[in-house]
Amino acid sequence: MPLADVLHTFQQYGWVHLTVLAAIAAAAYLLPRRRRGLIDEPARRRLDVVLGVVALVIWVASQIVEFTPGRYAWGQSLPIQLCDIVGLAAPLALWSPWRVWRVMLYYWGIGLSTQALITPELVYGLASIDFWSFWLPHGAIVAIAVYDLVGRGYRPGWRDYGLALATLTVYFAAVLPFDVAYHVNYGFVGEGMPGQASVIDFLGPWPLRVYKLVVGVILFLAAITVPWVVAARRRRAEGRDIETTTTSAEPVTPTL
Repeated sequence: MPLADVLHTFQQYGWVHLTVLAAIAAAAYLLPRRRRGLIDEPARRRLDVVLGVVALVIWVASQIVEFTPGRYAWGQSLPIQLCDIVGLAAPLALWSPWRVWRVMLYYWGIGLSTQALITPELVYGLASIDFWSFWLPHGAIVAIAVYDLVGRGYRPGWRDYGLALATLTVYFAAVLPFDVAYHVNYGFVGEGMPGQASVIDFLGPWPLRVYKLVVGVILFLAAITVPWVVAARRRRAEGRDIETTTTSAEPVTPTL
């Protein structure tokens, strides 16, 4: 697509889309690497705070854009999409010791928000504020989720999986009646369809689509939990093996 066209039109899997994905991947690689390269814990905490501030500024700016005259739309602009909520959870995960924010960042961020990167609901190109208000918040969510996972050592387990399902249950229980009452599609559980091709297209008509979506989310979040659980069990088993070997190898002092 010529440069003049990409300024005004976004094309899924075009060179602009792939370039943005590469930039997000680079940030997701470099930020954890930077944190792990810092010598002392205070320096690491300062980096956490700075990244949290950046994420919060991006979130606030994107919400302001949504509410500007000519941009505001009742069915799209309210800050109750999954990505809106996890976008606010991202800085809290870096600042607060409360584990629920990290759970939401991993499961809602890496688990669900990555779908927005693969099939972005976007039609406007580089010259539009819509382009930046879409990519900056979504990119920040995924990059910080990887930062927390790789750089800060977050490791999900089955309790986290259960907590993720609990938070999502609360979310869907709140947003589904709102969608039905006002004929909107927040959380993608309403009657409408995304403006661009996405995985939702394969789930069939509403309301059966909602049940399929829920089952799919339950299974997918379980799938991204299993590798960490298996790795943790393997580490514990290896630790026991080393301890057993060390104990058995200790010299026995003969008694007289």
